[in-house]
Amino acid sequence: MDILNLLWTALTFALSVLWSLAWFVLRDLISTLLWILIVAWLLLSVRYRSFVGGSVAMLRYGRYSLSIFWRWLRGTPSSALSLPPPRVITKEVVKYVPTKTRRRPLGTMSISEQLNMLLVGALYLLFFN
Repeated sequence: MDILNLLWTALTFALSVLWSLAWFVLRDLISTLLWILIVAWLLLSVRYRSFVGGSVAMLRYGRYSLSIFWRWLRGTPSSALSLPPPRVITKEVVKYVPTKTRRRPLGTMSISEQLNMLLVGALYLLFFN
């Protein structure tokens, strides 16, 4: 019974340390995000000259931002950002020839990878310094 008590104590200690580290990062992110949303709502309310107009604009821009963030997170190109080319009516047949896939130059990183490396570096500095 003493061994189970010891294992339970060790497990709860490890989980509490992990939760403390996660909450240390999350609380500042949540607070910053809420302040940014409050300031953006106030600015949009002034621009549209009403709190209701500002709220509707916040919902519209929020949905647009979430779709961009979701596409960035998945790594798919955002079709919402780039407009399709205008359609030109021609009488000739355009033949599609597939090209080779474009490769990234060696040594380039996406923003997502850079942010991940910043987080890993911050955790390294937190634990080992």
